[in-house]
Amino acid sequence: MRCLAFIGLLLSACIAQAAPERHQHGGAQHHYVYYPGKQLYFAPERQMWFWRDGDDWASGGTLPLIYQQYTHGGYSVYLDVDKPYEAQAQVDTDYRHHRLQPFHYDGRADKSH
Repeated sequence: MRCLAFIGLLLSACIAQAAPERHQHGGAQHHYVYYPGKQLYFAPERQMWFWRDGDDWASGGTLPLIYQQYTHGGYSVYLDVDKPYEAQAQVDTDYRHHRLQPFHYDGRADKSH
C-alpha cells in the first residue's frame, strides 16, 4: 500500500511540473480561440479542436469538414480548464458582454484544419 502511495506522490509531482504556463490574465490558464458561430474552440499550443457533436462534445487534431467554414472571426479566451466546453457558460457570458478580444493569428501556432 505504501508503494502505491509513493507512486501517486511521484505522479503528482510530474503533473505539477507539466502545468500550463501562466498568462497575463492570471492563474494557470489555457489559451483557446473561440468561434461563436458554431461554438468551436481551437487550442493553438496543443493543436486541438473542440466542437459540438449533438448533445455532446468531441475533440481532435482535425476539425470535421462541415465546421471548417465557421473558423473565421475567432476570439481569444483564457480558461482554467483542459476542456473549454466545461466553461461554456462563462464564455457565452463574456461573448455577450463584449469582453472577448478578437484573435489575431501571428504565425506562431499553426491553425491548420
